[in-house]
Amino acid sequence: MSRKFLETESPAWVAEGLITPEQQQRLLARYPEGEHAVALLPLLGGLLLGLGVLSYVAANWQGIPEALRLLLLLLLALSGAYGSGLYFLRKGQEALGIGLLGLGLLTFGGGIVLTGQMYHLVSYDVRALLLWGAVGVALTWLTQSRFLFLLSLLILCGAQGYSADQFGVYSYAAMLLLGLGLGSYWLRRPARLTGWALALAWLAQMGLLVNTEHYPTLWLVPLMGLFYVAADFLPRRQLAYPVQLLPLVAALGLSLLATSTFTLPWLRRELLAVGWPYSLALLGLLAASAVGKRRQGELSGLADWLLVLPVAALPVGPGVAAFGQLLVLYAYAGLVLWAGYREQWRIKVNAGTLLFIVATTAAYFRLTWAFLDKSLFFLLGGTLLLSLSWWLRRRNEQALSRK
Repeated sequence: MSRKFLETESPAWVAEGLITPEQQQRLLARYPEGEHAVALLPLLGGLLLGLGVLSYVAANWQGIPEALRLLLLLLLALSGAYGSGLYFLRKGQEALGIGLLGLGLLTFGGGIVLTGQMYHLVSYDVRALLLWGAVGVALTWLTQSRFLFLLSLLILCGAQGYSADQFGVYSYAAMLLLGLGLGSYWLRRPARLTGWALALAWLAQMGLLVNTEHYPTLWLVPLMGLFYVAADFLPRRQLAYPVQLLPLVAALGLSLLATSTFTLPWLRRELLAVGWPYSLALLGLLAASAVGKRRQGELSGLADWLLVLPVAALPVGPGVAAFGQLLVLYAYAGLVLWAGYREQWRIKVNAGTLLFIVATTAAYFRLTWAFLDKSLFFLLGGTLLLSLSWWLRRRNEQALSRK
């Protein structure tokens, strides 16, 4: 909740008698104007100061005696930044303290690189970067800072990318630090921003895993499913929905690929490559998701798993399999719409409407692209989608107005 939202909505709450004017002022007092913008200044200042010091030292590194180099790294940079950061945290100046700790973390990473150059050390893996990331994870748990969480996330993703690019090796240690270290922190202190960032980082990690180890691409589905299932156990469902959106979009893309006879052969080859362990992994994730959704009273959300139903594996012709996948898409859109109407939740109703339009678009391309004149194809398609959008929107407004 933000001050702008309260300033817009709270007068109506007072007029309806939901809260008193005194309660309105107390709510507004909890969100002082300009507080967040001012709080960002120490963070940005710390980062700019750190980058300035590091760039200056790096530019003059060769001309500095070795003893003075170590003194700069250990005493002035590391000890000074960490010590002053902890000091300001204890004094209650959280933003300044976190900014200085972020400076210390950046200096620590820069010190690793500069020390390696100073002693001409040759690296054959990313252990030094993993140490840097581990320090970031420890600081995140110690300070419970979203800023340090995001900084540590970038470090671990960078370490994984460097390992894959320079050494051709996937770092399982980096994955564990991200998944267990930062993932468990997010489960304990969930927030939308960190959830989005963690979901994107996890997708990148899983993509590098599949690419580096030369696994079938389809293994990305259960690997992303792990993140989806973890969100099912969040205490607040409002935080789970944004985080689960990324795996759902990926699953929807896979389902759309299965509606085309051009991509269906590739999908069938992938299903043969992953075999029965893939199906077992999906069943296990489905069971775990059912447990989490049942605890939250959200069993209707199990319809999401229809998107990964392996219709392409059925022993039928490509045309029949593609048509079956279209039926699955329509069934999923209908279930989302039904759940939205039942819960009187506009966001879910709009999502179901969008899914219905996407399914209709896929069906239109599948059934008419081959034999319709292309100008007529786009003309009829645009008319169909606009008419369908208008009709569904009208139906949604009528259904929600009955609340």
